[in-house]
Amino acid sequence: MASSGKEGERGDLDALVPKARAGDREAVEALLLALRPELQAYLRRRSGTRLHRMAELADLEQEVCASLVGELHRLRAEARLEDFRALLKLHAGWVLGKVGRRASSFAGESVVEDGAGPSAPEESVGPVTRGDLQDHLRARIDRLGETDSRILVGYLEGRSFEELGSELGLSGEAVRKRFSRASARLAEPSGDSDS
Repeated sequence: MASSGKEGERGDLDALVPKARAGDREAVEALLLALRPELQAYLRRRSGTRLHRMAELADLEQEVCASLVGELHRLRAEARLEDFRALLKLHAGWVLGKVGRRASSFAGESVVEDGAGPSAPEESVGPVTRGDLQDHLRARIDRLGETDSRILVGYLEGRSFEELGSELGLSGEAVRKRFSRASARLAEPSGDSDS
């Protein structure tokens, strides 16, 4: 008995899909209301803690629904509830992706209690430019020693290990090993105050 009630409800919802596709607002609302628990569970499952800090579940839900409503015309004329559900989940995935991209551009946040922060703003040294980064990297490479510096710079200029080896009087394999070790040293924290 319970399954026939569910099948009847599903049949009613199936009948609403073409109406929603045609722009019937009540049909759209009924479908979204019926699928709301499913949408909420999907959004909760797919969004991590980072997204939870960026957006409330209700905001994500609202954005998904707004996005979906403008695209209902894309459903086929003979679309059923499963097609509507698939389109809803597709839009939910897009919204989560968009919010995720926004979250990744916002790398972190600071919460400072009133009166707990610095009394005056710290002196700014200005933005770090690409030139600043290049100068810093060159200085770090120079500290590796002449041979390792030449290997790193030569490799970055596009020369092969064999070419570099013939210039330095080393085998290609020896150059590869030195490159690997120098790269690892370069990746270690420098201890500089400006890095």
